[in-house]
Amino acid sequence: MRAPVLLVRGAESTLLTPGGAEALASELPDCRLATIPAAGHHAHLDQPEAVLATNDSSHYECRPSRLKLENRGSCVFTRGLKHGQVVTFISAHAEGKFLLPRNREKRMLKELRDNDQIVFRFVDDRGTYAGYPWNPSGTTHNIAALCNRDGNVFGVQPHPERCFFRHLHPDWTRREGGDPVYGDGKGIFESVLRYVEKRF
Repeated sequence: MRAPVLLVRGAESTLLTPGGAEALASELPDCRLATIPAAGHHAHLDQPEAVLATNDSSHYECRPSRLKLENRGSCVFTRGLKHGQVVTFISAHAEGKFLLPRNREKRMLKELRDNDQIVFRFVDDRGTYAGYPWNPSGTTHNIAALCNRDGNVFGVQPHPERCFFRHLHPDWTRREGGDPVYGDGKGIFESVLRYVEKRF
């Protein structure tokens, strides 16, 4: 059994099934291949357990997104944030709709919750789970970010680096209080640095 393969060419990327990925890459000299680790305990899978599909809107979405922290502490990337905290990151994607297989969706969602792997979920301006445009892609269960079981691999669709500084937030001139220099994205990078300093 071999892992799914990510084909990266410039700014574009495509998830391929294992067969034929190497042959395609040899025809495209300016691309890279990356193995996608399995979300669960299996080292390699014949088929991916989840995909990032085209947004429900069928086009590129770029907007501020509000995310609620669901993780209870297993994710090293969010340990500097409080459970239930709402942050603003920037969504910028055309294929950000996180999907699970329909026949296993309930079981897999339960497993993700039980293992504390759901990190952020999209919410509206009141902190309530909501559909489009608050959930810009139509992603399953409003999931915006996941981590692996160990909490040291983090996948987030909206971009925390695009709100690292306060002036990068769309409402920065109207925001009252808070850090005068840094924005919501700083917490992700700060958490990682603290983890690395303690661990290494």
